[in-house]
Amino acid sequence: MRGDSWYLISLPVHILLVLFLQSPSHLPLEILISVFVRVEGSINQTSPSTGKMALSQLPFLHLAAHAFATIFTSFGVNAILRPAHALTFFEFSPPANAADARMVNSLMAVYGVRDIFMGLAIYAAALVGTNKSLGWTLVASSGVAFADGLVCYAHGDGQWNHWGYAPVITIVGSLLLGVFDRVKRK
Repeated sequence: MRGDSWYLISLPVHILLVLFLQSPSHLPLEILISVFVRVEGSINQTSPSTGKMALSQLPFLHLAAHAFATIFTSFGVNAILRPAHALTFFEFSPPANAADARMVNSLMAVYGVRDIFMGLAIYAAALVGTNKSLGWTLVASSGVAFADGLVCYAHGDGQWNHWGYAPVITIVGSLLLGVFDRVKRK
């Protein structure tokens, strides 16, 4: 396992931060705190031809992956515990009548479980997987964020709440996959 008990301590702290902050505008604070989570056992491989570390081996990428995992997991817990608040991320209004509200709350629980699963999958890939498995998990997660944006766009507004961070996750995933690593050609 990469890392130490900081991961076990940081996950509940991050979830509580996101749950009890009333506005998604506090999200940068949560990300800033995630950056201080220690990553032990970085691979730190260097290129034999240049002596420089490959971009896919930068320890920052694992920190970013942990931040994304924390965000997804926190959004999932929030959707289950506070469905009306979670609707604001999509810029949807809660339904007025009780039957519709029960249905939306049930759908938000499904959405919450999906986000928790994505967060845990990212944590698993970051802690015990390879850079490639983590990279592909992040790229797939960015696809979910893009699809969420499409749903908002079709509904009328809020797509940039999702489209704004999807490319960032794609870039981090691509870096982990080694897409931008330089290979000296003969």
